[in-house]
Amino acid sequence: MICQNCGAQLEEKMRFCTMCGAQVTAPATDGTSFCKYCGEKLEARFAFCPICGQPKGAVQPIAGSNVGSFRTINPKTGKKIATISGIVVGIAAIVLVIVLLAGGGLKSKLIGQWSTEQGLDSTIYSFKESGDLRIVNFDGGTTYSYRLEGNTLIIVDNGYYNSETKYEYSELAKNRKEGYWYIDGDTLYLGSKKLYKQTTKEQ
Repeated sequence: MICQNCGAQLEEKMRFCTMCGAQVTAPATDGTSFCKYCGEKLEARFAFCPICGQPKGAVQPIAGSNVGSFRTINPKTGKKIATISGIVVGIAAIVLVIVLLAGGGLKSKLIGQWSTEQGLDSTIYSFKESGDLRIVNFDGGTTYSYRLEGNTLIIVDNGYYNSETKYEYSELAKNRKEGYWYIDGDTLYLGSKKLYKQTTKEQ
């Protein structure tokens, strides 16, 4: 038997082509065939499908083509069983929700005041819900902005250069490694800095 969609040689018992995935229908002795788009039974006298209007000999688009998306069709009901592009979109949406939820949990832990060692050289990092970051030390204070993209913390210097510094969320931050951040209870590891959660009023 030969696939009518791509011409591949098939075994008689196959219901789908192993090369292009098209549904294979055994040739009918009475000239009846099935529409490759909607699965409707077509009589020999039909030139077009009475349900979807596609020409009788039309080739169903295959996966990866820019013509459309591959469809698996139930020949009895004429309904699509699955659309590959729909499955891909669904998986992408689930991954996006997981990433956003993970980032949201970290942001709630990050919000508040964190301080380096106590004393004159102490520096206070104030992460606010609005996305502002205020860093205050004995010289004064500077305001930055921050955001989370998944688990990646991005701190933006809103000054002349508008530069961004990215920190990946990992326990490697406990080794004071640049480019990493991690929260362990009331301790925030941010690059080479080790900060402690404060309960005092925001600066």
